[in-house]
Amino acid sequence: MDPNLTRLLRLTSTYLPLAGTVVVLLIATFDSSVLNEISTSLLLAIMAVSFVFVAVHLDQRLSALQTSVQSLNADLAAKVVTLEATQRSYLEATVPDIRTGTLADAFDRALRGRGRIGHLRVYAISSAQIYSFVSNSNLIVDRCSLLIQGFPPEYESDFAHEVRLVARNWHKLVDARRIKDLEILSYDYFPTDYEVMFDTDVLILGLFDYDADDYSKVALRAATLIEGASPAAQTLITEFRDRFDGLFEACRTAHGPNVYYKT
Repeated sequence: MDPNLTRLLRLTSTYLPLAGTVVVLLIATFDSSVLNEISTSLLLAIMAVSFVFVAVHLDQRLSALQTSVQSLNADLAAKVVTLEATQRSYLEATVPDIRTGTLADAFDRALRGRGRIGHLRVYAISSAQIYSFVSNSNLIVDRCSLLIQGFPPEYESDFAHEVRLVARNWHKLVDARRIKDLEILSYDYFPTDYEVMFDTDVLILGLFDYDADDYSKVALRAATLIEGASPAAQTLITEFRDRFDGLFEACRTAHGPNVYYKT
């Protein structure tokens, strides 16, 4: 409906009954006999018209109120969405950067929503569990740097055989095009910890528990997941990354035989 017509109807419905009442009262004040000339039917008709105008006025006001309420609801809904987003950002900002649990839990968290890794760094003894997590996922790795324990070619033991087998399994991921570029180096000492780095934003680390009677029997202590959401976490990840890269390069010529190149 045309806004001008709507406004005219609203003004008419509001003021015409009042104006009519005022006119009738003024006439009755100065000449009460005039009311005797007006028939009851006409008065009833005037009252009916007044009621109609009042009803129209109320309908217009209710319609305007409904429009206002709908607009208010839309504004409130928009504000609620904004508040939810703000609250979510605050919660994400207050979530700890460090979580401790099992290695499986840490991997599940680290791989959540992640389908590709630019650079995967792994520092472990055999990396058997880490290989299992990667191979059983849909993860695609552009580059993988793997640093595991090495043994001289003439050294034979069940543990050495296990580590060599895991190294061959990593190469199978290259054949399956799950890893584009794989480099495996080795060291000749006993590590005290393991590390897994996903690019430069996630670090998983933990300690080993050694068996005093058999060094090859190690148990994993709780895994710590560090996500680079804060400057402090990012600094820590960068420290471990730089140490790993330095050690990895050193192991090209020192710290043990590099027996895991694919031949």
